[in-house]
Amino acid sequence: MKGAQQSRRRTLPPIMFASVLLVIGAQSSLLLAQQILGPLPEVISAADPTYPQIGRAAHISGVVNLHLTTDGKRVSAITEQTGPAMLIPFAEAYVRTWIFAEHAPTAFDVTIRYNYQEKSECETGIKINPAILHLPTEVEINAAGYCDSVRFFRNKKILAEQHAYAVELHFVINGREVETPSEVVVTNRINKNTFHSVPLPVKDGLLLVPEEMVNRSELYFETIIGQNQIDIPGISKYDLDKLWKIILIDRRIKGDNYSFYVPRTWNIRSSCLVEFEPLEGLGINMAVSFCRRPLNK
Repeated sequence: MKGAQQSRRRTLPPIMFASVLLVIGAQSSLLLAQQILGPLPEVISAADPTYPQIGRAAHISGVVNLHLTTDGKRVSAITEQTGPAMLIPFAEAYVRTWIFAEHAPTAFDVTIRYNYQEKSECETGIKINPAILHLPTEVEINAAGYCDSVRFFRNKKILAEQHAYAVELHFVINGREVETPSEVVVTNRINKNTFHSVPLPVKDGLLLVPEEMVNRSELYFETIIGQNQIDIPGISKYDLDKLWKIILIDRRIKGDNYSFYVPRTWNIRSSCLVEFEPLEGLGINMAVSFCRRPLNK
């Protein structure tokens, strides 16, 4: 027993000594790194930071951390990245636009905060600051649902005074906008076995859907465009304050606007696409298979 106690006493001091050396070594390394790297460089030119459209559409917020190395003028390497995968590429692209005042090559960490506010500026009445810069270490990029104020307050007034949701309709055939139909039949489900259909007029491109028809069940829309019967199922109340663009294609059209509208496996003449443009101005495409059929069949 006595020998074991002596052995324990002999081993403790080296362990404690090693711990002290590690602490001193870490502090010395940090001080040495700070001395080598020197002061942070000054950003003399940079692109305006903007919120990624894909991030706005997905309502994504998050913090991106980057470790930058400079060559004395620009960012030469980004060796560490953390944060939402959707936002990291945009953060990297932004810092690579930075031009620094001439300095000794260095390295430092940057934090970029992306803050998305769910409510639009129309709803809050508060205009947000799109970017707050504390270069070169911190950047805050802010976004809220962009609001088309004319449409927003028009729809709000119609809902309050006429107790109806205003749907703005546009129809496009083969890339050309055509006249909207004069009537749309809207159907909702009262209960499991009962459906209620109402023909509603379209005036100046606006379809007013009565508030009492909008409940937990989805709505079904039917109308006629030329020689086509259009049936659009699965519409929720959240789609009713948007601009709708119903796109019909008789042939595959190449180009930026219509090349992607009809999947290859679909029958073009029986398919259409509904493009929702919400008040925040970001289009959402909803492809509807077999929503179109010729009237003579």
